[in-house]
Amino acid sequence: MTPVSEREPVISVAPTRESSAPSSLEPVFDLRELSVSYGGASALKDVSFGIQPNIVTAIIGPSGCGKSTFIRCLNRMNDLIPAAKVEGEVLYHGQDLYADEIDPVQVRRTIGMVFQKPNPFPKSIYDNVAWGLRVLGMKDDLDGRVERALQQAALRQITGASRPGGLRRTSESWRYAAACFDRSS
Repeated sequence: MTPVSEREPVISVAPTRESSAPSSLEPVFDLRELSVSYGGASALKDVSFGIQPNIVTAIIGPSGCGKSTFIRCLNRMNDLIPAAKVEGEVLYHGQDLYADEIDPVQVRRTIGMVFQKPNPFPKSIYDNVAWGLRVLGMKDDLDGRVERALQQAALRQITGASRPGGLRRTSESWRYAAACFDRSS
């Protein structure tokens, strides 16, 4: 069996089909010769394509082919992996996300990610839901916003929450994710 470090990356970009999308639209993401390696082991190699607004784009492939590595490049999550090396360009609305003057924390505030498995802070459910609101400075009616988020995510009954102090930690409770928050509510 070939060692992982000697394998060629598996991810590839399918040929472009004719699309009804107007070609004059600026892509949301424009990837140019994106390559990622972990400690010398190549995970992605020379991936180039654009992701258009209002068009469904699917990233599919077998386990270990680089899908998660690719998606982590879109909001600089690979920066948090010490052995990761990202080369090429990832443009978001024309701005290179990997340019020296770009703050990766601000990128992650703008481009969110919902993980397949929950990744909560080791705090109460209330504090996990309220964390994003606090970071964004949305502290008015915090209790009401948390309550609405739990109701919208159908977690109010699962958590047994009647007030912030009553929120319990349960494995089912982490489905609240990013979709619960609406800046206007």
